[in-house]
Amino acid sequence: MREGIQNGSCRINDETEKKLIIGEPGFLTRQAEDLVKELIREKHGAYAFNDDQRGRLDVDKIKMIRIHTVPHEPWNVRGAKYPNPEDRRRVVEYLDGKIRTDVAGYSSGPYASPWFCFVKPNGVLRWVQDLQRLNAVTVRDVRGLPNADQLSEVCAGVTLGKEEAMAQSGAEAGPSRPTLRKGGQRREQRISRNLEELPIYRVGDSLRAFLRDLEEYAFRREWGNREKIANVRGAEMYKRRNEGVVAGCTRWRVCKERLWRDMGEFPRDDVENDLRFDGTNLEDFVESLQLAVERGEWSEEEKRKQLITKSDKGEKEEVRGIVEGSRTWKRITAELWIAFTQARQDQTRKEKLQKKGLWIGREMTEPQGKEEENE
Repeated sequence: MREGIQNGSCRINDETEKKLIIGEPGFLTRQAEDLVKELIREKHGAYAFNDDQRGRLDVDKIKMIRIHTVPHEPWNVRGAKYPNPEDRRRVVEYLDGKIRTDVAGYSSGPYASPWFCFVKPNGVLRWVQDLQRLNAVTVRDVRGLPNADQLSEVCAGVTLGKEEAMAQSGAEAGPSRPTLRKGGQRREQRISRNLEELPIYRVGDSLRAFLRDLEEYAFRREWGNREKIANVRGAEMYKRRNEGVVAGCTRWRVCKERLWRDMGEFPRDDVENDLRFDGTNLEDFVESLQLAVERGEWSEEEKRKQLITKSDKGEKEEVRGIVEGSRTWKRITAELWIAFTQARQDQTRKEKLQKKGLWIGREMTEPQGKEEENE
């Protein structure tokens, strides 16, 4: 954003002009170089020669970028980091500037640090930083969400107290952790709440169930990212905690990952064995199959078969065609997302809710068909 930069003093002077690389030597005439420099001076605010001059991107105008990285493998180098005192001075001055402008923070350790510096053979100073923490927020699907079943186990005593208190007042408390059906299968993990009211996260609740209820509540009202984030509510100790976690979020996926990190990393060892693909839950369904493979319950071949078996009748033939026409699991998931886009899943969910008399975006006391008959 400009923020009055163009109205300030010109950043292009004799010193900064030398840092500009305008074509190859002899490529432009003297008149052409002067013209380019004059054009640069008119838009000098677009150039930053140090961290203090860096601006901010307007997220409403600049699209989000996807940054892919690989884990850093440090060199097996022993001895002094910077044998040359001049190199050490350059590195210290450079990093002091980064720390002063909050681009980097204080750190210690040669390889455990999120950043480090080294001098290349040609004498150029190179600054390397670990972008994995940044990618955890900025890159979609860089890692899966953890399972929150362990949270329910830890808070079992608190949950019991809540249920007893509700029983004494004549209310009914729903399960806040998975229960088992006959045969050992887990029942769908939900918070027993009326979705006509905004879900609120309370002590002892399952975070996974809370997020699903909130997404369902938001879907019925056609909320976007902003409305969903603004309505992440908590009770008691989670009231201010949740507000602080979601502050500054602009995307719902980023908000969910922040909530998972704030609640802690829990083992992803519980699989919803009875989860089926109904055309609206592709992400959860694929994740449950992958978790079953990681636990050793199925082989890769069995996973492909279960993908077909656990699909509902309306989607089974389309899923079968994708599985039989793809050689790898990565290709299968890619083709599934191409076929069952988020827009298609949302439309399917709308149609299913409408068949139950639940209308999206507005409240109705009678089904639409009756209104048409009256007309």
